[in-house]
Amino acid sequence: MLKTRFVAIVSAIAISFCLPVSPLDADAGDAAPARASTAGRLSLGGSFSCSVVDGSVYCWGDNSEGQLGQPVTFFSSNVPVLVRGVTNATQVSAGWSHACAVITDGSVRCWGDNSFFQTGQSGSSDSYSGLAVSGVTGATAVASGRFHSCAIVTGGAVDCWGENNAGELGSGSAGSATAVPFRVPNVSGATSIAAGDQHTCAIVTGGQARCWGAENSGELGNGSGWSEGAFTDPRVGASAVVKESDGNPVVGLVSISASDNHTCAVTDDSTAWCWGSDLLRESGRHNGFAVSGAGQFKAPNETDPVSGIVGVSAGNYYTCMVRSGNTISCIGENIAGQLGSGTNTYPLTPRLQSPINIPSAEVVVASGSHTCAIESWPKVWCWGSGTAGQIGHGSTDDSYGPVLVKGVVPQSVTFGALTSKTLNDAPFTLSATSSAGGPVTFSSTTTSVCSVSGSTVTVLATGTCTISATAGEYGLYAASSAVTQSFDVAGAKPIVSTGSALATATRATLNGTVNARGISTSVSFVYGTSPTLAGATTVKGADQTEDANKEVSISVADLKVKTTYYFRVEATNALGSAQGDIKSFTTTNPEGVTINDGDEFTNSTKVVVSVVASATGAKAELSNDGGFKNSRTFDLVNGVADIPWTLVSSKDGTFTKIVYVRVVSRFGTNLPVVSDDIILDTSKPIVADAQATPAATSNKSVTVARAKKAGTGVKLTVKGSDTVSGVGTIEVRSSARKPVSTITIKKVKGKLDGKPRGLSQSVNLATSAKSLQFRIVDRAGNASKWTTIKVG
Repeated sequence: MLKTRFVAIVSAIAISFCLPVSPLDADAGDAAPARASTAGRLSLGGSFSCSVVDGSVYCWGDNSEGQLGQPVTFFSSNVPVLVRGVTNATQVSAGWSHACAVITDGSVRCWGDNSFFQTGQSGSSDSYSGLAVSGVTGATAVASGRFHSCAIVTGGAVDCWGENNAGELGSGSAGSATAVPFRVPNVSGATSIAAGDQHTCAIVTGGQARCWGAENSGELGNGSGWSEGAFTDPRVGASAVVKESDGNPVVGLVSISASDNHTCAVTDDSTAWCWGSDLLRESGRHNGFAVSGAGQFKAPNETDPVSGIVGVSAGNYYTCMVRSGNTISCIGENIAGQLGSGTNTYPLTPRLQSPINIPSAEVVVASGSHTCAIESWPKVWCWGSGTAGQIGHGSTDDSYGPVLVKGVVPQSVTFGALTSKTLNDAPFTLSATSSAGGPVTFSSTTTSVCSVSGSTVTVLATGTCTISATAGEYGLYAASSAVTQSFDVAGAKPIVSTGSALATATRATLNGTVNARGISTSVSFVYGTSPTLAGATTVKGADQTEDANKEVSISVADLKVKTTYYFRVEATNALGSAQGDIKSFTTTNPEGVTINDGDEFTNSTKVVVSVVASATGAKAELSNDGGFKNSRTFDLVNGVADIPWTLVSSKDGTFTKIVYVRVVSRFGTNLPVVSDDIILDTSKPIVADAQATPAATSNKSVTVARAKKAGTGVKLTVKGSDTVSGVGTIEVRSSARKPVSTITIKKVKGKLDGKPRGLSQSVNLATSAKSLQFRIVDRAGNASKWTTIKVG
């Protein structure tokens, strides 16, 4: 029993939202038939709900009378369950505690409470699975009321069965319940039908509505003997045309919905007409009473009818509608939150609620104390009372706002076979469909062979790629099982990368990586002294087949010491070739110690000591004295290191400096001491005398500046000396900003090691300059000042 704030309602609700044959509204275009088809998929009963999915019927909520198509030991369900014995259904209609479905062969099957033969069975026992109603053929629509059912059959006639206490079967008088369908007289060309508590209405040819049965609150809409505001005894009416208050028939109707005590219908101009109870403004008349004649639905305090209505559903003292733009609005009773406004508070001033937040709503169905809507089928939202699980969201809690009905209907994924690929192939797009029409998610179960991003597959390696396709819960559909498809990935051209080189004085090990992409691949290294590898030598390595990066290397010998070489790795298989980057290495000195790459002289105490030990060498201890009193230790890398070092500067006239090196192996043992020496010369050479006289030139003359005429030149004679290293070169230029010409001195007079070493050198210069600048440079790199001399 549902209690409102104004009256106590003893009767209960049974709702039918039926299919019109004609479009729902003139402006809906091609969308209207689709909406009509969708409407027949959903119907609400007293405390349960039903929906047609893929020809089967699923119901949820109360099962006390078997209305879920389950034995009554299965008391209720807060998620949809499959009704047994019903297949190939096209439409469902839920009554108070029973339901019926239209089957594609034109038959009708019913289940649930049969206490008044409303399931069409001659015995009074309840039906726990769908049973055919005998005598009903050519059915196109069915409507289930409180204790009766009616169907539109061949030719638009209407057959009814069940309770007839108020003439709801169309007999025009109260009578006994019957399981045998009764043909309603004076009704033909019916296109839409609705059954309420104890009355039934149908839209017939011409878009008129005819109603019959009880008229407790004017729900028949024909104005027969009704007085506004007077609650008299129920009266029984035969099939009669629904009329406006002025007595003219209402025309242009395309769909109709009935509650226990009011009825509403939608016209082809997208307005709604209602008649019957208006206690909570549910009929849009806003007089707080009941009305016997039909009137256009208006919002409170509005004079114009509500427009853009494409679907309407009459509930128990409330009404909901779908308007153009696919929005839902409701008005009336809200004690269980059935208006979907987010609260169960009845507004002090009755009003049409703001649109419910359901995007793209297609259908709304009202009931006793809960409401459901279809959004982009198969998504079903419900709200209001959930005490029996009738809102289907997995609990028995009420909800004052829309919640999704839990998906339980099995769905499958169709995922076609995939063709074989090679590693050279570009990423490709997957395609699969689900029986629910929702999205399909892909994933790779062989991530080392292939990866998936969205629906795009990228092959990574040779082998077998396996892709899994699944569809998640989608509306009334449960998540699918995974469907897999596999394909083979063949090899591709190799991938190579040049690595580093480990060099000694005359040998080197060249390294790289090769991914053979799963097929036989030849590998080679190319090396030489040209940066472009022109004229390089090729050395073949071992063939590779792995589909992974594999380190490869070769050893080369007979290299030149202290020489820079260039190299790269190359690989070729049946699908192509690849070359690594060109890299370089420099060979070392022979094993031992050298100072400044073996130079004889230096003009600085800062030198570089190159240590080349065997591969077992780990550290080098350096000292300027053989006793290693003042030493330092340095790490060796692969037995080699170039170590910055400072020579000891002395004042005792000793110019030859020795560096001692003791190598320690990685096993901790000392190797024999080795050493190298170099002459430290920090003094500048001295110019003693110089002369420059004109002289004829020859092919041996050194060009300093362009001569004015052939044969013009200068003979330069320089005398000087240097201590220690001796004079190495004479540098000449015509002026400070002119290029320098260098003359190498091959012979130097005198002795080494601190003794003066004399210079007397004459050179022929090809120049027309009238004065020259020159200086002498010793073999250690020390230079005298620039001296200017005139020619003459």
